[in-house]
Amino acid sequence: MLLRLIYCCLCFLFLSVSHLRLEAQSIPESTERFWAKFTMSGELPAQLLSGRSVLFYSGTFSEKQLEQIQRSYAESGIDAVYTIPVERLLGGHDVRQALYTSLQKREISNLIFIQKNSEGFHQVVTVYNGQSTFVSDKQSAWENTSPSLSELLQQLKREALASLKVQNLLINEQPETELPIRIFSGSHIEGFTPDLKSDRLAVRLTPYAEENEILKQLCGQYPFKVEFVEFTMTDAELRQKGFWYVLNSVRGPQAQIRELLGYAEAKSGSQTQSTTLTPSNTSEILCKFYFKKIEFEHVYLGKQWDASTTWQQALENFIGNLRKELNLPQG
Repeated sequence: MLLRLIYCCLCFLFLSVSHLRLEAQSIPESTERFWAKFTMSGELPAQLLSGRSVLFYSGTFSEKQLEQIQRSYAESGIDAVYTIPVERLLGGHDVRQALYTSLQKREISNLIFIQKNSEGFHQVVTVYNGQSTFVSDKQSAWENTSPSLSELLQQLKREALASLKVQNLLINEQPETELPIRIFSGSHIEGFTPDLKSDRLAVRLTPYAEENEILKQLCGQYPFKVEFVEFTMTDAELRQKGFWYVLNSVRGPQAQIRELLGYAEAKSGSQTQSTTLTPSNTSEILCKFYFKKIEFEHVYLGKQWDASTTWQQALENFIGNLRKELNLPQG
C-alpha cells in the first residue's frame, strides 16, 4: 500500500512537472501569434479584485497616462503591482524566463494588457497561468476597446464592481515600473568562441512549420555542427544531451536589447556611434541573436551590432558576422 502511494505521488509529480514544461524557441514570438492565443469571453477573472495583477502595455504611453491607469485600477479594487512594457514579455526565451522568475515572488493571479494605436485603446484582462508562457493557447479573456483612455478604464471599472467583490486593500496608486531582470549570470562577450568549431549548437524550433523551414534554411549558412531540437527542451535537458551552446535571441527596442545583453552605453562621437539611439529609432522593435554557453551562462554577441527589424535578417547578419570574424568564406 505504501509503495503504491509513493508510486502515485511520483506519477503526479511527473505529470505536474510535464505540464509546467518550458516552451521556448530560438526566434522571438511575434506579437500577432501572442494575441491569437486568447479566446474572448464576457467574464472577468474571478480573482481580479482579490489577487495581484500585472499590467503590460504596448504603444507610447506617457507617465501621466500610466498614472491615470493605475489610479483607475486602484479605485476599481485592482491591485496592479507592476506596469511593464509588453516588449519584456515578448523579448525572447531568456527574457521571458527571467521575467517569470522575478514575478513568481509576487504571487500574481491576473494579467492586464493595454494597447495604444492609431484607432485608440484596447484592453485585455485574463488569468495568469502560473507558467513561463504566462498565457495558454485558447485562454479565456475579457476585452474592451475605446477611442478614449478614460472611457476604456471606466468600462472595466463598471464591469468589475458590478460582478466582483473588492477584497484588495492598501492598493498602490503609483505604478511600479522598475522590475530589474538579468537574463544571464556569466560573461558578456562581444565576439565568438573558437569552441563553436567543435561543439554542437542547439537551435530550438518553433510550433510553426513555415517558420521552421525558414529557420533551417538560414541556419544552413552556419559553418559548424548544428542540431535542431524541440521548443519544449529546457537548458538543463540540452546540457544533459551534450550541448554546450544554444542559439537565442532578444526582441525589443534597441535600448532594451542593449541593457539586457549587458552592452555599455555607447558614447557620442565614438566609433560605436552607429549603436547609439536617435529619436527616429528609439521605439523601433529589433531582434538580436546571440549564443549562450549553457552551463556557465556566458553570452557571445559578435563584434558587430547586427540587430534588425526582422528575425530573418538579424539571423543572417549574425551568422555572416560569425563567418567574417572567424575568417571563414561567406556561405
